[in-house]
Amino acid sequence: QKEGQDYLSVFLTLNYRGHVSFLMMPSTLFYFDKLQGAKKTNGHSRNTWIQELRAIEELSAPVQMQEIELPPLFQPIKQSSWPIHFRGVVGQDESVALHSFAGATHSWSNEKEAYVVADIVKTLHKQGVSTLSIGVMAPFRAQVVLIRKLLRLFDLGGVNVGTIEDYQAVERDVIVLSLTRSNAAFVPNDVEHRMGVFQQPKRTNVATTRAENLFVVVGNPVVMVKDPIWRQWLWFFLRNGLWYGENGGKDISDWFDPPRKPFRCVSHRFGIDSAHFMYSTGKPNEEKDEDDIVTISTLEKSYASRRLDGVVGSEIIEN
Repeated sequence: QKEGQDYLSVFLTLNYRGHVSFLMMPSTLFYFDKLQGAKKTNGHSRNTWIQELRAIEELSAPVQMQEIELPPLFQPIKQSSWPIHFRGVVGQDESVALHSFAGATHSWSNEKEAYVVADIVKTLHKQGVSTLSIGVMAPFRAQVVLIRKLLRLFDLGGVNVGTIEDYQAVERDVIVLSLTRSNAAFVPNDVEHRMGVFQQPKRTNVATTRAENLFVVVGNPVVMVKDPIWRQWLWFFLRNGLWYGENGGKDISDWFDPPRKPFRCVSHRFGIDSAHFMYSTGKPNEEKDEDDIVTISTLEKSYASRRLDGVVGSEIIEN
C-alpha cells in the first residue's frame, strides 16, 4: 500500500500448456493449489502420446517398493493415462571445465544420465516423434554439452538441448529433464552459485512446467529424497506408478515411516493458508518438520479419492 492506494496483482489460474497431470505438483507447491487445466486435446492426440510413453516404459522395469508398507492412498496404482515418466538413475556426477572465448568455467556432467536421456530420445524418434518436438533440459552446462554430443552421434542433432535458463518462456511437446546431480554433498555449493535444481524452488518450477504432451524426468532418487520439493515429486511418481528404473535401495526406504493416519496441516512454507491432507515422512525416529510432509494436491486428491472407494478410472476429470 502506498499513499492510501492498494497494489493489485492478477493471478492466472488457467493453464493452457500441458496435460492436467503436469499441473498437480507445481500447483500445490508453487501456486496455492489454484491451477486448472484448460488445454483442449482430442482423443487421437492423447492416445498417440500415451503410445510414445509406453515405448519409453519398455526400456526399464517399474520400481518395486515391497519393503515399504504404504497407507492405502499411497499404494502404487498405475495412472495409465498420465503422460509422465520418471527414470531413476544412480549415476555419478563429474566436474568438468568448459572452455570458451570468455575463459574456462566450472560445471558438472553425469554420463550415466546422459546415455539414458539419449536412449529415451532415440526411442521417441523411432516412434515417429520429430526432433523439433523434443526438448532436453539440464541444469548444468556441461551436461547439456555431453547430451548434445551423444545425440549428434545418433544423428539427432535437431533436438534442442539447453539449460533451465534457456527454456524460460519456451515449451515443447516433449520435455526430458536430466537432474544430473548424484552427490548430495555438492548441493550447498550449487545453491551458493545458483546452479542445479535442488533447494531452488524457482528453478524447479521452471524446469517442471515446460512440457505440453509428455514429461520425462531422469534423476537420482537418493539425492532427490533429501530435497523437500523433489521428495514430494518422488512420492507423486511412486504412488501413481510412474517411477521406473532404479529405486535407490535402502537409502530410499529409510526415508519412509510406517503408515499412519492422514492429518491436516497448513503449509506456511509456500504461503498456503488452506489445509491439505499430508502424510509424515522422513527418517524413522527423527523429529519431523515442515520439510517432512507428503502433499496430495487437490487435483490428484479428487482422483485418488475414487481409488479409496475401489474405483479406478482411466482418466482424471479435467477442469
